Amino acid sequence: MKIEYIIPIVALLALIGHLFVPGITLDLISVFLIIIAMTPWIPKLLESAKLPGGWELKFRNLEQHVSDVEEAVNPLVESMTESESNESDATQIHARSEEDLKILNALTDSRFTLRSTSGVAKSSGNDRQIISKRLMELAGEGLVARVEGKKGIRWALTSEGRDLIDDA
Repeated sequence: MKIEYIIPIVALLALIGHLFVPGITLDLISVFLIIIAMTPWIPKLLESAKLPGGWELKFRNLEQHVSDVEEAVNPLVESMTESESNESDATQIHARSEEDLKILNALTDSRFTLRSTSGVAKSSGNDRQIISKRLMELAGEGLVARVEGKKGIRWALTSEGRDLIDDA
C-alpha cells in the first residue's frame, strides 16, 4: 500500500479514536490530525500556502524534479544493465593496451561510481586531455558510459567494461 494512503488512514483513525473519548470535542489535536491526513495530497492541490503569523509554505514541483532525475539516471542505468549476449560475443574480447586497462581500473577502483575526467586522469597517471580523448573512444566501444549532470560530464564503467576488466 502506498504511503500516501497509509498516512491519512492512520491519522483519520487516530482522529476518530480521539473524538470518541468522552468529553473531547474538536480541538487543536483534532485539527492537527486532519492536517496530517491531508499532507500527501496538499502538494498536488496547492503550490503554496500562507499561514497565520506570516508563515508561508512553498511546495516544490516534485514531478519535475523526479523527471529531471530520471533523465540524468536513465543513460547510466542503460549502460550498466547487462545485455543479452551469446558465446561468440564473449570470445571476441579485444586485446587492450595497458593504458586502456589503467583507465578502466581507475573507473573501478574508486569510491565513486561516476568519475570526472580529471579524477580518472589522476588515478591512471595520465594527462587530462589524453584521458578525455580515450574515454570518448572507450564510450564509443561501449566499455564506459558518459553521463551529463549538474556537475558536468562524468564517466562510469559499463557491464562490458567490467567484463573486460574481470577477464584481463
